[in-house]
Amino acid sequence: MKTSFVLLTTGLLVLATGCAESSDNLSQEDVIERVSTSKEDVENYHGEFVLTFELEAGLYGSQASEASYSVDMFENTQDSHGIFNSVADDTEDAMEYYKVGEEAYTNTNDEGWENTSDSIDDFTNFDSDYNAMASILEDIIDKTEQTEEENAYIYTYTGYDKTVYKAFEKPFSVELTGFDLENDTDLDVSITVSKDTFTIESMDYEILAENDLGSIFMTVSVDYSDMNQLEPITIPESVITEASE
Repeated sequence: MKTSFVLLTTGLLVLATGCAESSDNLSQEDVIERVSTSKEDVENYHGEFVLTFELEAGLYGSQASEASYSVDMFENTQDSHGIFNSVADDTEDAMEYYKVGEEAYTNTNDEGWENTSDSIDDFTNFDSDYNAMASILEDIIDKTEQTEEENAYIYTYTGYDKTVYKAFEKPFSVELTGFDLENDTDLDVSITVSKDTFTIESMDYEILAENDLGSIFMTVSVDYSDMNQLEPITIPESVITEASE
C-alpha cells in the first residue's frame, strides 16, 4: 500500500501568508515561496487520486489498467481512512482500510474486516502524500508557464525535460524502460494552486512514450479538498467487532 504511486476548530486557520498581503499579480518565485511555507501548516486533508495505464506492444498485445484511491489523511500521525479500487483488463479489486495510531483494519474485496495491525508499516510513509506533491511543484516551477485566474494560479508544462520526468518518478512509480526518453517521450503537466491558501488544489500529469515497438500512455490525476477541516479519524466499533469474530 506504499503507493508510488487537512480541523477547523476555533477561529479561522489561514494556510497562506498573512491576510493583509495581496495574492494577486505574484511572480512564480513569490507563489512557490508561499506554497513552501503553507505546506508546513497542512495537517489533514481529503485526497482523490486516479492513475491510468495503457500499453500497446504490437504483436505482444495490449494492456490497460486504472486505479483510484480516496483518502482522508493526517500528515503528522499518518492516521488515515482510504478506499482503493483497481481494474486491470478483466480483473477488479477493491480495498478499504483504517489506520489509527498503532491499529490498522482492512477489508479486501468485501471479504470482511481483518485486523492488520501487524502490517502497520504498510499504512505509513506514503510516497505520494501532500508534502510530496508540493515538492514536485517546487522542483519544476521554473520549467512551467504561469497563468493567473481569479482564484488560482495554474502551472503548465508540455514537452520533455529530465527534471520534470524525475519529479514525478518516485511519488507515482513512473519509470520507463525501453525508450529513448528525450526523443520518445512527451509530458503534459497542469498544477492548480489556490490563491486563498496557497495549497495545491489539483495536479494532472500525462506521459506518452512511443517508438517502433509500441507505446505507453499514463495519466495521474490528484485533487485535494477539506484542507485542515477533517474530524479525527476513528475506527468504527462495527469494524473492530467484525475483525475479532
